[in-house]
Order: sequence, then structure tokens, then C-alpha cells
Amino acid sequence: MSAALLIAGYTVAVGVLLRGRAVLRERRWRWFVALEMATATVAAGYAAAGVPVGVVLNATGVVLFAIVWWLTRLRR
Repeated sequence: MSAALLIAGYTVAVGVLLRGRAVLRERRWRWFVALEMATATVAAGYAAAGVPVGVVLNATGVVLFAIVWWLTRLRR
């Protein structure tokens, strides 16, 4: 179960992060939501595997991605 969550989450997250600049510049909110959900899925995968460091790092990533999204909106 945890391996499936990690594989699915990382696949989507890496795909979105590769297009990160376009996602922020063009305000692709669906891609941003996919990134947030994928990162939360990875955190859930680490929680299911019992790896607290992975949970903390990925939960922090969810918050940081949201802050960057918000800051780029303020700059417009």
C-alpha cells in the first residue's frame, strides 16, 4: 500500500515540478492542485510505511508550495 502511494505521488509530483515555472507563470491551478495532492499522497505513503521524517518533509513541501503559489499571485 505505501509503495503504491509513493510511486503514484512521486510520479505526479515530478511531472508537475518539471513544468514548475509554467505552472506558476501561467497560473495553472489544476496542475498546482495535482502537485499538492501528489505531495500529500507521498506524505501518506511515508506515514503508512512508518517513516516520520518523510511525512514531515513532504507536509512541509505542501505548505511551501502553497506559499510560493500565493507569493507569485501577489507579484502580479
